[in-house]
Amino acid sequence: MQAISVDDLELARSAGRVGRAPAAFLAAVFGAAIGRHGGADSTVAAPVDWRVPFRDYLSTLDVPAEAPEAVWSEAKIRLVATHVEPVWVLELDHTLPAAYADGLLDSLHGALARVVADPDTPLADLFTDASAEQSRAADELWFRPPVWHLVGWLRRTAERRADSVAVEENGSRLTYRNLEEAVRATTAVLRARGARADDVVGLATDTLTDTVTTLLAVLRIGARYLLLPPTNHGDPLRRTGCRVVVGAAPPDGDDHPAGVTLLSPDDLIGAAGPLAEGERPQRAGGYLAPVDGGYVAMSAEPLFNLTAWQLVSLSMDHDSRVLASPGVDPGALFREVVPTLAVGGTVIARDRTPLAAQVVADRVTHVHLRDGVELPGIPLGHLRHVCVTGGEPGPDARVVRLFARPETQVALTARDGAALGRPITGVTAQVVDRTGHLAPPGVPGDLHLGGRCVADGYLADPGRTDDRFTPDPHGPAGARRFRTGLRVRWDDHGDLVRVPD
Repeated sequence: MQAISVDDLELARSAGRVGRAPAAFLAAVFGAAIGRHGGADSTVAAPVDWRVPFRDYLSTLDVPAEAPEAVWSEAKIRLVATHVEPVWVLELDHTLPAAYADGLLDSLHGALARVVADPDTPLADLFTDASAEQSRAADELWFRPPVWHLVGWLRRTAERRADSVAVEENGSRLTYRNLEEAVRATTAVLRARGARADDVVGLATDTLTDTVTTLLAVLRIGARYLLLPPTNHGDPLRRTGCRVVVGAAPPDGDDHPAGVTLLSPDDLIGAAGPLAEGERPQRAGGYLAPVDGGYVAMSAEPLFNLTAWQLVSLSMDHDSRVLASPGVDPGALFREVVPTLAVGGTVIARDRTPLAAQVVADRVTHVHLRDGVELPGIPLGHLRHVCVTGGEPGPDARVVRLFARPETQVALTARDGAALGRPITGVTAQVVDRTGHLAPPGVPGDLHLGGRCVADGYLADPGRTDDRFTPDPHGPAGARRFRTGLRVRWDDHGDLVRVPD
């Protein structure tokens, strides 16, 4: 049993201003506090509109005008307010985790103080933000890069690992020296064909080697890569304004828009000198990811942060051998390729053999799986980590769940059974409750992701961008956060878990 008290005279004075007895007044405060904390199935209706003044909410409640005590009872909570002159004593009896109960008492205590001072206070303003420290409680895993620029970091690693194997595909091996030469040549050709920073370059390459080479060249000029599907190139090219495509010719009947330049991998072969100083990008590029009939633009800062986090979190080093396949998910391709090359490891092309067999045959150390892929059968004993985007963490600590959306790169990570987990370094996860405030543990709310994971916004759709990418009131000036639409809460271990709709 936990208790707080409120002065009898102050409470009576405030209750009298709205024409209700103290017990009825307290029952309404209970209703607002429990309503914030997600209570249901209670003896007093929780608020529906959090903008209304407390006085108006009180007038809607069917509670006795005169009573010696106020009671709020639910399955796990019983709140009782009893008049013990010269105070009212509020007692909380519960079977909640301690952190949840403490948060409820804090909400109740603050709401009482504000409503006693002014019973016309809007319901939402009876409460305040929980500590923002919870939102920033990341895993603190991060690799200090040798160069604070993704392109420079990749080039530095290529110089140091020049004779090591960067890419293995179908029995062939490409060293870091060969890869750097190919990237420089591709960069020169793309620039000669007019590709510049913030432009879109389509990738329709058939091999992983060509895909990796072009991807790195696109990042180097500060542009964004767009993974094209096997068919129907025309629609994504028109939607994104892409004017340069590297890869195979389009399928029969697939119309490329007028003005699009198609470059085959053979067109990119040749020598290229170093970039002139004026041609060096001020920042690395990114990619475009398809989402709900449109595209979202991801840029350099979240990708740099992800790379630095991934190297430590997934125990990556120059002996890492990471399986990769181009697919149609640009974020997944980035996670497979770029951190591996930043640390000096080897990217292994996925072949047609069963996954388990290739893991053993190619001595793979890391596998990234998409939603819905079954873990049974994967030889975990041969792997350092299996990363699953979507689904639940496995029983083995080497199985890591990554939470990513097209609008964010990896933002949350979970191990050991937590449904969503907690933020990675550099990312904030804010649970915004019904009142619009940061929620304390146990209180459900909408998940907003901020920090170094947020995309630039939806391509050519400012209205949708403004709706989902909003200013972050808890971040530095100019910071933004992404409203995911997921209902979550903090559990008593500091992890985020889903809340059923």
